[in-house]
Amino acid sequence: PFKQEDSVRSPELGSRSPRFRFRTRNSNWWLHTSRNRKMAAAVVETERLWQTHFSRVLTELSVPHLAATLVTKSVAEKYSEANRHYHTLEHLDDMFRHLEAHEHDVVSYHVVALAIVFHDVVYETPARHKGANEEDSAQYFVGFCESLPAVKGLQKIQGKVENYILATIEHAVSGSKDTDLQLFIDIDMAVLGRDVPGYREYASQIRKEYSHSPARLYCRSRASFLERTVADQDTPIFASETFRKLYEVRARENLSWEVTQLNAGRIPGGEILVPISDKVLLLLSAGAVLGLLAASISSAFLKPLS
Repeated sequence: PFKQEDSVRSPELGSRSPRFRFRTRNSNWWLHTSRNRKMAAAVVETERLWQTHFSRVLTELSVPHLAATLVTKSVAEKYSEANRHYHTLEHLDDMFRHLEAHEHDVVSYHVVALAIVFHDVVYETPARHKGANEEDSAQYFVGFCESLPAVKGLQKIQGKVENYILATIEHAVSGSKDTDLQLFIDIDMAVLGRDVPGYREYASQIRKEYSHSPARLYCRSRASFLERTVADQDTPIFASETFRKLYEVRARENLSWEVTQLNAGRIPGGEILVPISDKVLLLLSAGAVLGLLAASISSAFLKPLS
């Protein structure tokens, strides 16, 4: 269903820019294969909330049915990848629940809805560098738009949606005058203001997504990041006044709780670390180095005998 641009490799092959060009023409040439016929005939038994909103946007922007079918399937597959535990389709549903509750405050529904759908469409851990996933997600959306040059409504808002997605790198939009952007970022951050069980579930899911990181390193780095957020009382977590009233206090309480847990060596989700002082860690590291050195020397002496 996708035609890759010659200069770009797929995400699975380690792409730096996962841009796809949807091959959508007036003819049904793609139906010549049985695989694509099955794809076109596939019916989603239970439509999720994000699909309802996404379908509404694509229909109102006059995106061809074939392109809408393919992009919906592609997005669903991306958010269902095995490495995801929090950044899943449930995350999209949760964001759209917030959007429904505050849609009366939205100026451009299409922009906010598309930003929600595509903002985490590429999510790899560990990322190549800070912002890599967001940059790749933005490029994925750009590739979708470029495949449909005749859809003028999509072309008009492409740049704005792309900027919204890139804004999730820092989530710092308090000074912006764009109320839709503030709402979009706040919706993405609303998980921090969940009730206690909900936040603990979220914290556990994030740890699973970073299971490649050693537990002790994870505790230190995440605790340090969260501590800076909590300590900065001058900068609110949420950009809009509406979300600050709803979630600011609870979010700070949740972050403080997790910092306390991490500093005590308790990772939400079950891992408990045995406290080890820095001096002990230094001794263990030195011992490991000496062990490797001894093995190298022994190998050098034994080699002539073999």
